[in-house]
Amino acid sequence: MINNMSDYINEKAGLKWITVFFAVVLLVVMGIIIWSLNKGFDFSDEAWYLLHLKGKISPVFYLSWFYIAQLFYPQDIISIRIITLSLLIVGNVVFSFGIYHFFKHKLNNKLHLVNTIVLSIIGQLMFFVPNVFTPSYLTFNIIIITLGMGFYLLSFHRANRCSENIFLFISGFIFGLLPFIMITNSPFILLLLIFIFLRDRTHKTYHYISFIAGGLSTIAL
Repeated sequence: MINNMSDYINEKAGLKWITVFFAVVLLVVMGIIIWSLNKGFDFSDEAWYLLHLKGKISPVFYLSWFYIAQLFYPQDIISIRIITLSLLIVGNVVFSFGIYHFFKHKLNNKLHLVNTIVLSIIGQLMFFVPNVFTPSYLTFNIIIITLGMGFYLLSFHRANRCSENIFLFISGFIFGLLPFIMITNSPFILLLLIFIFLRDRTHKTYHYISFIAGGLSTIAL
């Protein structure tokens, strides 16, 4: 009994120090990213998005999702970068909650939620550390995929079918943005539909309807 208690205390202490280490790494990475927010300019993707937001691109090439972006995106570069970085972090947090929920209810394996969130954000932001953080098609793809997959994973093992379908609708709504970022993203949505088919043969019709309805709602906007 004493040995078991000692092992438990050592395990908790070790987990605490791991959490502290990850937190320090996150602060360093975040510090570098924030420091770079007012540095440089990307003349490819960032310039293209900025021109769209300012309405300087020919209407022939004007995608409808830019109309949506204009509702909450400002038109100065620094604010755009801050909002995009915030969305990236929110996407990773939602994705981490989804991973935690999936492992807990589907695989009967509890993860450490805080460490999962911190590791997810670190792994994502490390990609941008060698460069200046700028919005690009890759950044928006990551935001959409992490948010969409997070809500998709949260739809597993809900209290009732209605809540499952709500999470799937939200996931479909978010993934509906993918083709507007890059048309070559479309196969990813097909892959998700296959996952929905495999996850539950009993209620797959309702799941399909919820997910597709969410995607169509995005297109309708």
